[in-house]
Amino acid sequence: MEMHKRIRELRKSLKLSQAAFGEKLGVSRSVINNIELNVLARPDQKLSLLKLICKEFSVNEEWLLNGTEPIFIEPDTFSLDDF
Repeated sequence: MEMHKRIRELRKSLKLSQAAFGEKLGVSRSVINNIELNVLARPDQKLSLLKLICKEFSVNEEWLLNGTEPIFIEPDTFSLDDF
């Protein structure tokens, strides 16, 4: 699966519209649409958006770039018992 298809899959798994997904990333719906169609007018924007997607939604960058699972980064667990 190509990266733009993984982005669409991610957005749908989060149950977000293109507008809502874009709003969380600070971009318009049309930017998200262009990413999903793989026709982003300024491809140089893509790298910074990919980093932001990973940060905002706790997505594994390896999955986004290459399809290597897991999709989401598991947060480190903290236990008082370990102290």
